[in-house]
Amino acid sequence: MITKRKKREGCFPPGYEYGEQERIGGIFLLAAGVLFSLRFFGRLYGMIQNLYIYVGQKRMLREDAEVAAFGRLIQGHWVPYIPFFLFLIVMAFYHYSYYYRGTKSIYLMRRLPAKGVLPASCVREPLFGMAAGAAVFGLLELLYYGIYLLAVPSGL
Repeated sequence: MITKRKKREGCFPPGYEYGEQERIGGIFLLAAGVLFSLRFFGRLYGMIQNLYIYVGQKRMLREDAEVAAFGRLIQGHWVPYIPFFLFLIVMAFYHYSYYYRGTKSIYLMRRLPAKGVLPASCVREPLFGMAAGAAVFGLLELLYYGIYLLAVPSGL
């Protein structure tokens, strides 16, 4: 448990007490993006329903049926992730500005022999969040594409 806490402390400026709230806010924004992306299923369902006609109790494929391209179904799918990525960018700048408040520890940080400590403590957590968000977005795109291929009738 102590080593896990030590690793987390390296991701934020020393003495930064809002790390956990920042993580919760990032997770909330990412989850909101994921939930908003579920509208893909509504679009896919509507497209599939437009491919068929019902004759009595029998469902038949329309002769003039056209399948919407996958790109059209996920159009605007990336928009809900914008607040998440903007939040992370703002947090990187906020981490840097943290050094200028209170004890003005920026002067101490600049005198350290290891020059990478200051930028790393400002951007490590936001960059990790961006990588995680991009991975989630990419995996959802692959999942949705697989579902699209399974749902669309062959030969269209």
